[in-house]
Amino acid sequence: MENKALIILDTTRDDYFDFSFDGLKRFKTFSPSFWTPPSHASIFTGLYPSQHNVRESVENKRDLSKYHLKEPRLLKEMSKDGYKLYALSANPFITPPFGYRGWDYFKFFTPFSDYEEGEMEEYYEVWSQDNLMDEVKYLIKRGKIKLLYKKVNEFVSMKTKWKLLDPIDMGGRRLLKSLKKVKLEEPFFLFINLMESHDPNYRGEDYERDQGLSYLGMLDGKTMKKFRRGYERKVKRAQKYLGEILHYLRDFRVKLVVTSDHGQLLGEKGLIGHSYLTFETVEVPVLIKEECSGVINLTKLIQYFLNGEKPCSRYSISEMFALATPSPYKYGRKEDVMKWEKRLIAVFNGSSSIIYNPLRGVIEEYKGNELEVKRLEEVARNFHELNS
Repeated sequence: MENKALIILDTTRDDYFDFSFDGLKRFKTFSPSFWTPPSHASIFTGLYPSQHNVRESVENKRDLSKYHLKEPRLLKEMSKDGYKLYALSANPFITPPFGYRGWDYFKFFTPFSDYEEGEMEEYYEVWSQDNLMDEVKYLIKRGKIKLLYKKVNEFVSMKTKWKLLDPIDMGGRRLLKSLKKVKLEEPFFLFINLMESHDPNYRGEDYERDQGLSYLGMLDGKTMKKFRRGYERKVKRAQKYLGEILHYLRDFRVKLVVTSDHGQLLGEKGLIGHSYLTFETVEVPVLIKEECSGVINLTKLIQYFLNGEKPCSRYSISEMFALATPSPYKYGRKEDVMKWEKRLIAVFNGSSSIIYNPLRGVIEEYKGNELEVKRLEEVARNFHELNS
């Protein structure tokens, strides 16, 4: 049987992606969501966020229970079909405690440590403690000396190495080294999430503050350029690591997909990050061997891997229910930020796209004549009525 691999270049927007590889064709599409948990859940289930319910909270609370995938259908079906399942993830949301279970081999990477699957439950228990001292007490009390060493190493590294690295390594270097040591038993399904393109885009204590201030329109042009330069360097690093991964996989016969789970705002609308649905936060690249009539639809990747159906459709759709993070509230009045919180649906047909609000209709469009925009609006309206 043919081996299969899915590589996610987390937070890589289409217009900053400049990469080619023999035998892979390049496409642009819309991701199912503008941030990690809903978008990955859609890829692993074939459902949209309104259907699998892994999505942001309309109450604007960071309730981690909302981001747990209940049924990783892709993994279960691949395992039934006799595939060995391998995962190397640098994203803390795409790990077994968040529902991505069933791997024959799993490892999670931070810039300074890596964790086996058996360590992940304790990792999140430590993560939930109030401060470093509470984390240390928690681990000592439970005799988790190995995990304690990793936690202290990460804390020291964050305060020293982290500030010296620009752009900041997000675990990709460690991930690559581990991949080359794994003995892939065929047939296999390999999943990789590389976080190299993800925030933060520059070193220093002011990054989170600057990102929050961007939601209130309080960043100057110089700081915006700083975000863009850092992001561009980080995407280049992600592409370098991707090239090494693909070179390593050339020894295997692999059905391969390379894509991203969402994009990134870099000053558009005065915003930074990916807490809100815009064209920039959902336009992502796709590399795949097959030709496609229409557009690649990431919710159809599951059928592509399971039975070979091309992941193409007339439209790709993205959803938003609220802001993905409440952090901007720390930097301004809540009512200043609430204006961004609204149900949005984006539709893309390969050449034209719209962003639709059920109460206001089309609020933004890109290309397309009046007839085409109306057609996309009808698609968005029908989708909302079926999945509200």
